[in-house]
Amino acid sequence: MHRIHLHRRLYILLLVWLTLGCEQTDQLYRIQQNKLLHVALLSPPAYQQRQHQPGFEQELLQTFADTLGLSIQWHPVTTADQINTLLRDARVHLAIGLADTPDHQRYLRFSDSYRTVQIRLVYRYGTPEPQSLTKLTDTLYIAASPLILPASLSQQYPQLHIQAWPLTNKVTVLQALNQGQIRYALTSSDDFDLARQVYPYLTPGPIVGKPLALAWAFPAQDDGSLRQAANHFLHQWQTNGSLAHLTERYYGHLDRFGFVDKQRFRRHLHERLPQYRAWFQQAAQQTGLDWRILAAMGYQESHWRADAVSPTGVRGLMMLTHPTARQLGIQDRTDPQQSILGGARYLQSLMRRLPERISGEDRLWLALASYNVGLGHVEDARVLTERQGGNPDLWHQVKQRLPLLRQKHYYHTLKYGYARGNEPVTYVDNIRYYYDMLTWHEQHPDTLAKTPE
Repeated sequence: MHRIHLHRRLYILLLVWLTLGCEQTDQLYRIQQNKLLHVALLSPPAYQQRQHQPGFEQELLQTFADTLGLSIQWHPVTTADQINTLLRDARVHLAIGLADTPDHQRYLRFSDSYRTVQIRLVYRYGTPEPQSLTKLTDTLYIAASPLILPASLSQQYPQLHIQAWPLTNKVTVLQALNQGQIRYALTSSDDFDLARQVYPYLTPGPIVGKPLALAWAFPAQDDGSLRQAANHFLHQWQTNGSLAHLTERYYGHLDRFGFVDKQRFRRHLHERLPQYRAWFQQAAQQTGLDWRILAAMGYQESHWRADAVSPTGVRGLMMLTHPTARQLGIQDRTDPQQSILGGARYLQSLMRRLPERISGEDRLWLALASYNVGLGHVEDARVLTERQGGNPDLWHQVKQRLPLLRQKHYYHTLKYGYARGNEPVTYVDNIRYYYDMLTWHEQHPDTLAKTPE
């Protein structure tokens, strides 16, 4: 009799498990039937937007949707409270860009984390540097982000004058800080890294609190099937290196320059670039390359100086060697028009010589590294990447191995030997930064036209 009862209990438990399993697939099944995923996100400020790039968060989520065969209906909002309302009312399936914190966990469910950020106190260049929040008596403005928790900050630092930035103000908190309208603000480390590229007066202060794990947020009342699919996707992307690749694309080249370097670039942007811009555009038309990439190369090579000469004998705006110039049919390396066209053709030839399977930005970054250090040394770094179990067709993985070409333990086993492999890494990162600034200048010419005094 006891065995009969045990079997009956097991049968009931099996039915419950199967029933719950079917219910768990209901939400994901309905979403896939409708082929539409509703997603809430904070409207990103302008400095987070790059031409042809939707943003780190959006691209990651879009790739997840693609794996499920879904289109996305974005629901832009301006505050964390609006995101919470949409989730609580189940008007969206998930939200992106939130931190997995105990406060949020009370009414939301989170995916696994895909990135860690920190909260940073930011101040304007020239303002007295704050040593900690405990010594700050100025008004502290909060950037519009769900990562910031003003209530808990007020309790921890009662002397602070915390104030939210008016939503009706078209100037963002960090833009206002750059312009000198305010002196101190709190923001996430990601926002700061992106904003400081175009707002040179932003200066990093102390880190506040512990690191925060970014994750996708889901309504607490859903059945968990969509969240399970998200965790499976994020785990795969972590394991196969795709997440690291995406992170490198958006954040790998940031924080390259100090205040003086950025101010010098802004000055040269207006004083030197205009006389060469038409030739960069002409070379771009002939080669199919982006003129801003060519202009960024020119700035990295010579700071847009046609008469530049290096100690090793390379000359001109694009710093061509004599053999390379002769091979390209360039008769006068100091002639800026010839130099720009020669540099564009040389970069184009390097891109063609890379394996066909390398695509997109990886092909461009690897070709730029070859422009700097030579295709042979880049191929050595690709061989080393493959030996160490990496993908030799991805820039962010080759980038990690290039500096190893300085070490005899590695370079004596490779075909082309020793190279200062850290230099092409810096070279490519700098060009990516200049390219971002040139793109920003086209979209927001007034922003870089003048700098506040």
